[in-house]
Amino acid sequence: MEHLREAAAQTNVAKVVLNLSPHAEMTPGIASYITELLFRNGVKILDAFLGYGDIIVVVDDKDGPLAYDVLQREIQGPMPRE
Repeated sequence: MEHLREAAAQTNVAKVVLNLSPHAEMTPGIASYITELLFRNGVKILDAFLGYGDIIVVVDDKDGPLAYDVLQREIQGPMPRE
């Protein structure tokens, strides 16, 4: 740990974790698609971490519920009309 300069916690943020399917893991541009989707819906991304199998997006605390709703709608697809 000699190379670690400082550790700090950040307040007033929300972390959104997306667990990717094996197919999505191999899809080029998936992270770009997700970040653009959030941006177009008014979510300000503070940080993002891309791993093999997951994407973690850090947003302002007030944008957390909106980010979740936007992504959930995208995952579920369009609602059927009555």
